[in-house]
Amino acid sequence: MKTHNHKNNNPKTKVGMKTCFVCKTISPRNQMLRFVGGAGEIVQFDAKEVLPGRGMWLHADESCLERAIEKRLFQRVAKGVVTIPGDLMDVVKKAIQNHPEKQKLFFQRSNS
Repeated sequence: MKTHNHKNNNPKTKVGMKTCFVCKTISPRNQMLRFVGGAGEIVQFDAKEVLPGRGMWLHADESCLERAIEKRLFQRVAKGVVTIPGDLMDVVKKAIQNHPEKQKLFFQRSNS
């Protein structure tokens, strides 16, 4: 039986590539932030990228996160109503202090 690997033409299958659910661009995983939370759950920032559940990825960029929160884009990705903590931005800013490469991107992009 012959099988087809359709992933060869998909740019996301390159090692570590993810699509930002806010701006829809594909970037390396090390430039992204992962969130989890399905319908009916609370959105959580997954700084260590180990929490169970479907990941919701966006750029390590303050403006992408602001837009996701303001426009309630987490709801669309989670495919249902999710709770977005009021202090999510602060939680992310505090957590990325332990990840200098993402912290640099987060504040660099938002200031450009």
